[in-house]
Amino acid sequence: MFRWANELCVFFWIETYVIIIVNQFKYQTEKVIYMPLVPCSMNIAWELNAIIVSKGAWGHVGWFVLDVFIFAYNVRFLDTLIQRFVYCISTITIFFFLWWFFRVQMIDGMLISVFGIDLIMALVFIIQSKVISSHGKTCIALTKLLGDLFAFLGDMNKNVFVLLIGIVVLLSNLYYLCQCFEEKTELQKKRNRTY
Repeated sequence: MFRWANELCVFFWIETYVIIIVNQFKYQTEKVIYMPLVPCSMNIAWELNAIIVSKGAWGHVGWFVLDVFIFAYNVRFLDTLIQRFVYCISTITIFFFLWWFFRVQMIDGMLISVFGIDLIMALVFIIQSKVISSHGKTCIALTKLLGDLFAFLGDMNKNVFVLLIGIVVLLSNLYYLCQCFEEKTELQKKRNRTY
């Protein structure tokens, strides 16, 4: 629908990943997550499938590399070897499910799955809001919202599923951004009381 929407989607999602990775390195001594485990796992599996389908399109390769940094941090974040093993096996399972889903002839599996993952990601960020690091949280929420918004604007006329899921993702992302602003305000009030 909007020709420039896909480029803005790519820009804001890259921005989101960069903010996450910078904060992961900057605050690596703290045991906190920046992207919940399930969305991270789904992202890296999806991106690897997208590289295969697109025969190595540079955008998917770039996103995959960024996903690897986030995924590696999440693996390091897990306490035990068994948790790390289960997380990696789960990611491989998601990869094979998406590999099959991308190839379903009756639907655009790539498009449907990316919006499905966006929905899961939006909901998981809300549910796990309390365990996500406060460092860069509001910026991540804003760039994530804008990335999803432009993906929605670029693809909303392709089918009803994308239209409906896009609206739910937008509302969920707005809710999460409000949660982040509220949390930031509460943290600022606590800091002001201690001074």
